[in-house]
Amino acid sequence: MKDVEEYPRFLLDLINNVYEMPGRQELLNLIYRTLKEPFGLSPSLALIPFDGKSGLYQMEGHAILPGPARWIEEWLLYYSKIDPVAALLFRNSSQKAMRYSDVLSRDAHFSSRFYKEFLSQIPASWVLTLPLTCYGDKLGAIWLTRESRERDFSDRECDLGTMVAHHSAIALMIQEWRIHPPLDQNPGILVVSERGHTIYRNDEMERIFPNGAPEWIGEDNRKQPLQLLHTERGSYRTRCFPVNSIQTPSRGAATSDERGRVVIFEPYPPKILLCQKMKELDLSRRQSEIVLEIMRGRTNKEISEKLLVSIQTVKDHIHDIFRQLKIRNRSELILKVMGDLPFSENP
Repeated sequence: MKDVEEYPRFLLDLINNVYEMPGRQELLNLIYRTLKEPFGLSPSLALIPFDGKSGLYQMEGHAILPGPARWIEEWLLYYSKIDPVAALLFRNSSQKAMRYSDVLSRDAHFSSRFYKEFLSQIPASWVLTLPLTCYGDKLGAIWLTRESRERDFSDRECDLGTMVAHHSAIALMIQEWRIHPPLDQNPGILVVSERGHTIYRNDEMERIFPNGAPEWIGEDNRKQPLQLLHTERGSYRTRCFPVNSIQTPSRGAATSDERGRVVIFEPYPPKILLCQKMKELDLSRRQSEIVLEIMRGRTNKEISEKLLVSIQTVKDHIHDIFRQLKIRNRSELILKVMGDLPFSENP
């Protein structure tokens, strides 16, 4: 990690303020206002989210500057398919900001269909794409655009953009958790007052910390709002939600209101989704469908009837799956897919 002194003041201010933004549009406005002059941005900036289940870009939830979203809809519906950087983001979980010059030469970029048919219409000559990934979860990407053909984004700007993406991803995940907090099974829940008094702890919390939680658990650490905690019971991802008023016991029968925090402990890594496992094994969509049916105990005939293909086609696919995964039979396939981890069939 680089020393703080190596980062310009505007970036440190951005990182300090990004967690205060209540929504996606406000976050985008903050990034644009902060980076417009230092990065020489054109007046177009976009946040394009991933679908959490499919891992693909989605229409719902995008934000854009300025107002009209017509061009981002065109990109999502068609031009993303010929965007050279979008294809790379689909295939990996890189957290490094990416330029088109990282993929194509300057001449190839300006002669590409993507530039001629799309970028030049925005108008934008260069795009710095900031992948938003938090603890392995793909959240989407932010586009920073520059109109000047002569000046591509520099290596330094690429490095600074990576830092912006890292903190923006965490801030977006916290925003989502506050609105729709997704919980894994059996999370540990701890409620502490502003003075550090434990107000409530559920049964799972008692099992994680039978002798009482460490004092630092309830601290409101805005610089590290997400933390991984390793215990004898396993690893947990912790997240903290500030609350304005909680009831705390006083010396008498009455109670008093004060500020506090709710800290949630989720098992980490979370349960492996079976569909996610198919992607990790690099299986095609049809191969994944057949593996799912095998996992359900269906015969070749039953699979062919459900997928509306011949039995021989099913056999051919199974043969290719066995060869690709270097296994010999269905039992080995089930062990290969399940491994030693629990899984959920529904993503």
